[in-house]
Amino acid sequence: MEQTLSQVTPFLRRCGMAPEDVDFATMTNLFLGQMRIGLYGGASSIPMRPTDLSPSGSWPLMEPVAVVEISERDIRTALVTFTDRSPIIRLGDSFPMSDAERPSPFEDLIYAIATLLEPLIQESHAIALCLPFPLEKTAGGDFTILPSSLSIGIVDWEGKGICASLREELTSRGLSIKPILPIHTVSALLLGGMATQNKENRYLSLTWGHRVDSGLSAPKSAILKLKSGETKLMLLQCGSGGLTGVPFGVIDLVMDRDSQFPGKDLLDKMVSTENLGELYRFTMIKAVEADLLTFMCGRDFLSLRKLSLSSLSQFLAEPEGDNLLANFCRHDETDKAVSLSIARAVLQRAARLVCANLAATLILTGAGRTKDAPALVSVSGSAFSHPFLGNLFAECVTAFIEGELNLHCKLHHDPDSVLIGGAVAVLLNA
Repeated sequence: MEQTLSQVTPFLRRCGMAPEDVDFATMTNLFLGQMRIGLYGGASSIPMRPTDLSPSGSWPLMEPVAVVEISERDIRTALVTFTDRSPIIRLGDSFPMSDAERPSPFEDLIYAIATLLEPLIQESHAIALCLPFPLEKTAGGDFTILPSSLSIGIVDWEGKGICASLREELTSRGLSIKPILPIHTVSALLLGGMATQNKENRYLSLTWGHRVDSGLSAPKSAILKLKSGETKLMLLQCGSGGLTGVPFGVIDLVMDRDSQFPGKDLLDKMVSTENLGELYRFTMIKAVEADLLTFMCGRDFLSLRKLSLSSLSQFLAEPEGDNLLANFCRHDETDKAVSLSIARAVLQRAARLVCANLAATLILTGAGRTKDAPALVSVSGSAFSHPFLGNLFAECVTAFIEGELNLHCKLHHDPDSVLIGGAVAVLLNA
């Protein structure tokens, strides 16, 4: 067993899947350089999109806002009302979100949103739509979805205004029209942390699920491409998953080659929770070719046509249990040790890459320089609900951000942060 395990690290390095080969300082500087270019207005794979939303000011109390949060899992709704103590969240109905294998037309998405809003809209003063897709504001003040290399579960959305489409659907139901504000999830997440946590903190946000992205606020004068001398703060959606200066390996190249948009959004492809199971599966195919597994185990891995992160999670949680991958390794302890070692490496590599994104955001904003005033980082996404990935990320923060950079941050994970932040966005900006 020891001889076989000693071959795992060299194997991972040949495939480009060794977490140790993700140099944290180099990756942080790559993120930082692209983010600065994005602020200046140059050609950058991290676009640093200004949102025209301000996080500044106080918002009115006792004005309910109907909030829709769309994620890769579902569409959920709530009526959020701020009091002088804490926000009151009355959860509404939810509905499963379409996935890439069974996408829905854009009109069906609008129909579902309107149906979920219908019981809440009469009590609300405005509507917040929190979307995980990159958005673009049109000349007429509406918003459209920007193209992305990762599937979004809907089709026929090109050029269609989100607000106009929803107003039309609500009008057809005889419902009164309220102000509608689409906002990217990462911006709502930042505002949700700001609204509920210590007001002395600097606030950032980070999402990690099908995509990875980060959010921050900066004076408009610091966003040089806006050519504004204003000191008013503005929220930015960074578009972090678009980073192309990443340490791509053989497995990544295979995944990218078979994607709809090769060469784009490379970081997303390396860390997406939608891709991690497949990255592991392709790595295990290479492990079979490298004779690291017995015939029986190798045959089982080669028989797979797709592997989800949930199946990988079950294996990591219960390597001796009755689950798909544990059963593949039931004949030989070396198979199990090799399979677990590669699984941890694939996920740890992803955690290091996302941690470098957070480190660059801290450096760019000057947040978290003292231990007494850590930056508050609101996090959301399926990765942070995954026990193994969440723990790996926290370990990276401790080892690299605190240990090497001497920066300090506090991770805040609240499943209702996006709903709360969406309401804040409307009350401050609509």
